Amino acid sequence: MLHLLLFFVLNSVFFEHVNGEREWDYFVFSQEWPPTYCSTHTCKLPYKFDDFNIHGLWPSIWPYGIPTNCSNKTPFELENIKPIYGELQKQWANLNDFDNPEDFWEHEWSKHGVCAASDDSFILNELDYFNVSLGIKLKMNLMSRFDSIKIKPNNLVTLKPQDHTEITHCP
Repeated sequence: MLHLLLFFVLNSVFFEHVNGEREWDYFVFSQEWPPTYCSTHTCKLPYKFDDFNIHGLWPSIWPYGIPTNCSNKTPFELENIKPIYGELQKQWANLNDFDNPEDFWEHEWSKHGVCAASDDSFILNELDYFNVSLGIKLKMNLMSRFDSIKIKPNNLVTLKPQDHTEITHCP
C-alpha cells in the first residue's frame, strides 16, 4: 500500500545560542505520518489520524549527530507535563499504544530531552522540552504547507524524504 506522505519528515531547526555552554548545536525535529507508520507497525489507535504526529525533538552536535552522553540525567516525571497532557496526546501520540503515551514520552525525554535541557538554554526542563516541540509543530504546520501546493493524502503517490526536507533557522 502506498501513501502520499512519507514515513518520516525530518526538519532541522537551528537555534542560535549566544551565551554559555550546552551539549548541542542544533535540533532535528521529526514528525511521522501515522497511516504510513501503521502500515508497517502494529498500531492501537482510537481514531484515524489526519495530521502528522511528532516523533521527537533531537538535540544534535555538528558534525556528529545526536549526543549520547549528556550530563543532565533528570528523570521523567509525568506530573511536570500535566498542563499539556491533552495536547501532547493529540500531537505526540504513542502510535503503538495510544492509551499509554507515557512510555513513549519518557523514552524521548530520557534519550533526547535531557540533552536539550540546560540552565543556559531556552529549554530549562521537561515541560519546556515538550512545549517547544509542540510550538515547532504548530509553526511548521506541514498539512497546511502541503495543502497550499495541492498535495492531499491518498494511496496513489509516495513522496521521498529528500523531496521535503526543510531547514529553518530561528534566531
